[in-house]
Amino acid sequence: MDFNFKKKYGQNFLKDKRIIDSIIYKADVDKDTLVIEVGPGAGALTVPLALKAGRVISFEIDESLKDILSSKLNEYNNVEVIYGDFLKSDVNNVLKRYDFSKKIMVSNLPYYITTPIIMKFIDDNIDVSKLVIMVQKEVALRFSASVNSHEYNSLTVFLNYYYDIKKLVNVPRNVFVTVPNVDSVVIELKKKGFFIFALDIRNREREEDGVIYIKTDLTKNEDIERARKIVEERTDKLDFISNFSGCVILGSLFEKAEGKVEKIFSLNLFATFNFNRVFIPLVIKGRGLIAIISSEYGKIVAIPLHGYYPMTKHAVEIYGDSLRRELKKSGARVTTIRPGAFKTNMQSSINGQFDSLLSETDIYKTPLERMKHIMVGELKRAKDPMILGKKLASIADKKHPRAHYNIKNSFKMKLLSILPSPLTDWIFSLFF
Repeated sequence: MDFNFKKKYGQNFLKDKRIIDSIIYKADVDKDTLVIEVGPGAGALTVPLALKAGRVISFEIDESLKDILSSKLNEYNNVEVIYGDFLKSDVNNVLKRYDFSKKIMVSNLPYYITTPIIMKFIDDNIDVSKLVIMVQKEVALRFSASVNSHEYNSLTVFLNYYYDIKKLVNVPRNVFVTVPNVDSVVIELKKKGFFIFALDIRNREREEDGVIYIKTDLTKNEDIERARKIVEERTDKLDFISNFSGCVILGSLFEKAEGKVEKIFSLNLFATFNFNRVFIPLVIKGRGLIAIISSEYGKIVAIPLHGYYPMTKHAVEIYGDSLRRELKKSGARVTTIRPGAFKTNMQSSINGQFDSLLSETDIYKTPLERMKHIMVGELKRAKDPMILGKKLASIADKKHPRAHYNIKNSFKMKLLSILPSPLTDWIFSLFF
């Protein structure tokens, strides 16, 4: 290669194919990936990136490399080289031209400008999920230093606020042209933030604004396992999980009761059990929170013609308490949420159920009419679900959450739960 290396640009070109292949493998580059490269040099990393990535955008400040890069990259139509100072470039404006599910930066950075380049990604909020960069070994140690270690400093604190940092590849100094005075390390800086994985049987699978929608029937273990694989493609740990899937079934426990217990337990208890069973290892790794969704019915007394739903929620309460005690020393936290009436699809289905029951029953027409009047009155007082969402978000941040949270529970329901059983039976006899 006929080229005069320029000290002012910190030019040390990588020549070892094994190291290059390892970098690309560790960066997890594929055809769905747009790669930003800063300082392509002679294209040693650019060409292999072009073979793996959907698109490569390289920024090169040294225009004397144009002929070399043009020669090497001429056959690749998925590479764009922008000549100019990366630190002065509007990178987000460039990225807007492309629609890729993954955007990352992979570079053998000029060492003298490593920190300013990382700072640009932070200050400009450049739309990439991670940086995979080669840095001096001592710089890598400083970036990922432990508290109270010799290398730990204010830059360590700052970068670890924005990124999860880990070492990927050790790189000896003798794999470069020209040979630097120090060994190097390839590190990954993965942007902190969050994804929300939304699992629902009605989902159209897509990703929008940080939410990944996964079509999942939570009563099917194979669907839950598929969802886990999708989640693990993005992360190996979870900060928070909860399962709001559920249904309400009204009616007698013996009249026209075939299949009702199996159906409601399948969704209200077994789906929660299997969903948590699959994802608990990721929550333990993330030292996260499991929110068990019960109901105000999880603690109240039994109600005639409304036994199915409370049965499942009483079971959920036992499950939640047992799981909390089982995981106490694992680092994962468990809390049980008892929402009152909120305006959801489940609540809105109750009117229709009453109408069906009234047309089918041979025994309970009068009690059901009375019960419908009471239930409709309660539903009119149902709260905005945003209240529940905000409360749940605040609980998710708690290091030491309570074992149980009652959220907008009905005063009548609370009263029924504290009265002596004979008095409760008498009250119910007035209606049933």
